[in-house]
Amino acid sequence: MTEAETCAANFLEELGINSYPIDPFEICRSLEIPIFENSFDGLDGILLFDGKNASIGLNSKQSYFPRKKFSVSHELGHFNLDVDYGKPKSFRCSSKMIEGFNRNDNIELRADQFASELLIPKSLVKFLYNYEEPSWDSIINVSNSFEVSLMSSAFKYMSLANIPCCLIVSKNNMIQFYRPSKEFRYSLQMKDSRILSTDSFAYKSAKELDVPQDFNIVPADIWISGRNVTKDSELYEWSLPINSFGQVLTLLWDDETVLINDDSDHLSANNPYDIEEKNYSYDGVDNFPWEPPTLGKKK
Repeated sequence: MTEAETCAANFLEELGINSYPIDPFEICRSLEIPIFENSFDGLDGILLFDGKNASIGLNSKQSYFPRKKFSVSHELGHFNLDVDYGKPKSFRCSSKMIEGFNRNDNIELRADQFASELLIPKSLVKFLYNYEEPSWDSIINVSNSFEVSLMSSAFKYMSLANIPCCLIVSKNNMIQFYRPSKEFRYSLQMKDSRILSTDSFAYKSAKELDVPQDFNIVPADIWISGRNVTKDSELYEWSLPINSFGQVLTLLWDDETVLINDDSDHLSANNPYDIEEKNYSYDGVDNFPWEPPTLGKKK
């Protein structure tokens, strides 16, 4: 666990919270931290600390309740990690900062890690996911049980999964961002285009066509490329129907272990975690080339 996640776990223990769903609004009430709403321009949440007392502000234009829960939890992260008594300080967090997991901004990254662990503690969720194979069913179940967004639940799964899988989020037939599991440690062949293949189920979901609600085999080269990928390579795709935000969420899964050589071509500094987390954005496509990690050939 990271320092921020450990801090969140200790915070829950101090509060005597060991069941879910976890209510950050109730936590704030118990700590006498008032929460107010305003139509902040370009901000999702703020923390105001006068050296002794704190208050949290939320954007009144944000109506999605799981997002508000994460924003409050994010600001509680700043309160626990980044303020010292006697020293006034404030944090003004945009939508890109909150749940962005941006490694370019360590302060906001730590607040995100704190919020994720506060709302979905590993100690409570670890037995609820399916670790034999990725499954939207278990991810959705956690989302409902913990009253968090499906995206938050999927992110948590990717942080815990020990199988090679990857979450991909697309909008307007373009890849927005992706989040790999720890076992998704393959080289990236970067391209300029992130347009969805018309042969992918994600593309069909974006067109509001019927798609199978389970994993189905697809040609690997509609998602990935690299020296291990041939015209016969396959992988599993499970894309959900398009959501109310116009996004399509996709799980990719390679059900076989891929042997990785120890040479620099495979274990390069250009790894998927850095690429994704430095450029993650809810608001659209950032200016960086993208392609998922290379998977292996099915037998």
